[in-house]
Amino acid sequence: MLIAPNSTRFLDELENAEHCVVFLSLDALRRSLADAGPRLLSKPVVILSDGHSLANDYLVEAVRLHWRFGGKYVLSRVRCEYEAKSGKLQLGHPAHAELQRIATLGGSMVMPLEEALACKDEEHLFVPTIGFAVCIPQHPLTETELEELERACTPSSDDAKELERLAKMGSLGHQHILKLQPQSRWPIANEVERRLQDFDCLLRDLSLRAAELTVEVATKTLRSFDDYQDDLLFRFELADSFLSALSLRGDILLVLNEAMLQKYFDLCRRCSEADSIASNLVVVASKLCQREPGVIPPLFQFLAAHLSPVALNSTFAFCAGELPVSEEHFLALADSMRSFADDTIMALLLTSLIRIKPAWLMKSKVLKRFNRLLSSNQRHVVEAQFGQEILDKIEVSANITDRFRAAVLELDKARALSIIADEAEFTKVDVRKWMDSLRALSNELRELGVRVSDLDGLGLDAANRQLAAIIFSDATAAEQLRVSGLLDDHDAMNAVALNLSGNGEMLDSIIAEKCAASTITPLKIRGNSTLDVFSNACSTATELPQIDGPLVSVIMSAFNPDMSLMEAALSSVSNQTWRNVEIFVVDDASDVDKANQIARLVAKFNQAELIRLSTNAGPYVGRNLALRRAQGEYIAIQDADDWSHPQRFAAQIEYLSRNPAAQVVASEHIRINGAGLVALEGQFEVFGDGPMTSMFRVEVFRDVGDFAAVCSRGDIEMRDRIMAYYGYQAVAHLPLPLVLCFAGSQTLSHRALAEKGPHVRLFRANMARRPDLNSLRRDGVPLRLSHQVQIPVGLRPATTRLA
Repeated sequence: MLIAPNSTRFLDELENAEHCVVFLSLDALRRSLADAGPRLLSKPVVILSDGHSLANDYLVEAVRLHWRFGGKYVLSRVRCEYEAKSGKLQLGHPAHAELQRIATLGGSMVMPLEEALACKDEEHLFVPTIGFAVCIPQHPLTETELEELERACTPSSDDAKELERLAKMGSLGHQHILKLQPQSRWPIANEVERRLQDFDCLLRDLSLRAAELTVEVATKTLRSFDDYQDDLLFRFELADSFLSALSLRGDILLVLNEAMLQKYFDLCRRCSEADSIASNLVVVASKLCQREPGVIPPLFQFLAAHLSPVALNSTFAFCAGELPVSEEHFLALADSMRSFADDTIMALLLTSLIRIKPAWLMKSKVLKRFNRLLSSNQRHVVEAQFGQEILDKIEVSANITDRFRAAVLELDKARALSIIADEAEFTKVDVRKWMDSLRALSNELRELGVRVSDLDGLGLDAANRQLAAIIFSDATAAEQLRVSGLLDDHDAMNAVALNLSGNGEMLDSIIAEKCAASTITPLKIRGNSTLDVFSNACSTATELPQIDGPLVSVIMSAFNPDMSLMEAALSSVSNQTWRNVEIFVVDDASDVDKANQIARLVAKFNQAELIRLSTNAGPYVGRNLALRRAQGEYIAIQDADDWSHPQRFAAQIEYLSRNPAAQVVASEHIRINGAGLVALEGQFEVFGDGPMTSMFRVEVFRDVGDFAAVCSRGDIEMRDRIMAYYGYQAVAHLPLPLVLCFAGSQTLSHRALAEKGPHVRLFRANMARRPDLNSLRRDGVPLRLSHQVQIPVGLRPATTRLA
């Protein structure tokens, strides 16, 4: 039997086609053979994909392979991997016959009639009824055909139902292979036995004690982690034990090849024993620094994440005293120290360099590694020992945009203007990247009073002048652009520029367009301060109908907040059209005076309950305490300096009710700076989609656990964890501006990035390394702490208790 969708033009060119029954679709085959008896169900159904080039013997070979594998399996010409976390599909060619969970209809070569009858035309991807397909290397697709098939099979990011179906499939794990009945295994016995033996061997190697490990065993085991990643989710104790044992064998680590050593550090960053492993590695750190330069960054990224500051700086000090063998080694070590060491260690490194390799100090790329010393308490020490000349050289090497940013933060207008005046140096600057680095400083730039006209010598084009006008809050420059007709086009950036001088009509129109297809009353951005804008936004959404429904638990964290903004924030969640609301305000150990003000404010709201912590721990520890008390079916997050649209909760609940695959939904937000002006998001977007607008189903926390105990980025980690466990479709986004956020350099996220930026980046990198966890969900296994991303020491909160 043949299925030749859309065309029969292949048939004249294929051997033995005249002996086949041809169907133009699966539906046609089902209509004809729905009542087929047992003798027919194992007969081969060959798939002819439209547009694929086929050899003359394709039919003969397909039938031969079908019976060679016992007439039981879907035989696929492509290897298929679906990453639930990202919602992305990857197709490739197998090197040998192998088993896989998912098959593609267009990539299948042949299958028994029983499987063909079970297939659905609309499902490009499917799990065969037997639980797996056999991927074969014969008759591979061309690269072009493979790319076209991948595009055709990849589900739309908006197709939540299909993404949910695929996420629930999981991967083909060891437990599934063990469940195969012997009689169903014999045609694929070699592949099954290989998989079973390899996994059993891996388990034995993972169980070895440190003294029993060898270089060969360590290398083989590290290579196996990728092949059995999903299986090891269920055996994480063994995997962690192996990584810990290997950390005791410095002799092995010192001779592993570079790729395996980098892989080892990568795996350790996911390990529940990471802190103890880091302690074990301290004794070989200096010797590892003499290895390839590529070993140094992952080594110290791992150590920085899991050693105490004292232990880390001691390790750096030891390495600084023994300069690496080459300049490339030195630069790698200096970069790690610049990110994670304290200023004293940087001064020690400079001292070693002056003593041992003074010639390297002639190079700008070396000097700029020491820029931090210019604004540190070690500057005077360096000057006393080595003179002003070395500091001057370091200052000249500094990036000019970094120098400008430092001047802005210090509100030193004269220095900022003198830096801009260096036109020759600024011609090398990417203006958009420079402006992006200044986005969070809109309040400081406005206070400093730097104007776009001060940049005239830089030769900015109209687009960059517009961008600078917005970033610098320069209404005069924006007005000049308007008069020149450069802000006439109806787009968000022009609207923000016009808003600088109080013209909000275009911005109003764009917000209204976003809300047009919904029942949301559009906001209007009006006011000369953040509080003005919040207050005026309230007046644009009055007299809305009230809605009854399940309880929403709102969690708001506060630490020494602006009390006026906090009152606006509390009012916005207590005055929702969704009436059934309870509010938990977590005071994260604010100062005594602020704590008393918070208590008085919370007492004004009948739905609100105050939770006070004794030690400042960041918002997520407090959120977890509030979760213990929450009774709602939905959990909404609200920051103490943000304002929520009265219809926010109703819109989010309505979305979750219509989309059962979604576990959390966020909305768009608009950032408002201290002058009541719109501040831009990353990529210079006006509307952001940050997690501070999230609403969760309460069941999520039962499946994936609490928020990570982290000082910053816990919202992002939770969103990433949900996608890893449920799939990409579980995190939804409403394209409606339902939250106004205060934009300032002293908000929690910006403070964390400024003070602990390298540790924040480590945490983000750990999230990116997290594997799919959807196989755990498929098998009904909730997440454990050992499945969660490891938190760098620098982002761990202080232990706390209720005050």
